[in-house]
Amino acid sequence: MRKKLFLIISIFFIASLIIGQSSNLTLDVLYKDIFTDNYEVLENGVKLQYYTKTNLEEEKNRIINILSINNYNQKISKNSIYVNGDRNNIKFEIKGSLNHKGNFIEIQAIENNNKINIMNLQKKLSKIKDKYIEDEQYFTFTKGKLIKNSDEKSRLNKLFKEKKAKENETISISSGITSRVKLKNELQINYSLCDYNSGTYLIVGTPIIFIEY
Repeated sequence: MRKKLFLIISIFFIASLIIGQSSNLTLDVLYKDIFTDNYEVLENGVKLQYYTKTNLEEEKNRIINILSINNYNQKISKNSIYVNGDRNNIKFEIKGSLNHKGNFIEIQAIENNNKINIMNLQKKLSKIKDKYIEDEQYFTFTKGKLIKNSDEKSRLNKLFKEKKAKENETISISSGITSRVKLKNELQINYSLCDYNSGTYLIVGTPIIFIEY
């Protein structure tokens, strides 16, 4: 009986690891499908925002310690904090403010990297989570420069049709187009295809792009 119970527990444990690993790969795989080798990847970024019961300065020190940010500048007041720094080619920005719901924290991690590396950044920020955190949300983006001749509007529309997108809305902006796509698994994607003097750039974010473009 004990052997059977141990075997069942082991099977569930291994299955949970496999499921966890596959879900961790989902965003990286999706972004690679979107960018393909038509693009040179320039940046990856993840933003984590949440509320905490910890006071702002304590939370700021805790974040800096967990992320091992050793090069940083900071501005602190009674009801707000701001930190920017870097570590191993990752730029960090930490903002904190007091509002009607409590202490609101926003952490950005942006990496200049020629590989799609979203899940690694998200894993780093997930270490921040503790029992005092509420309503945490993650936002992600990858930016790339087009390096091959390609009708990207048509290619992207075809790609999302193949992925059976439930919604695909596109509007024109001064530099190109921006689109909102909802996949059948309810994942929301925001992408912008922009033309500048320096070239054509694609920025993809979930659920929205959190940087300026």
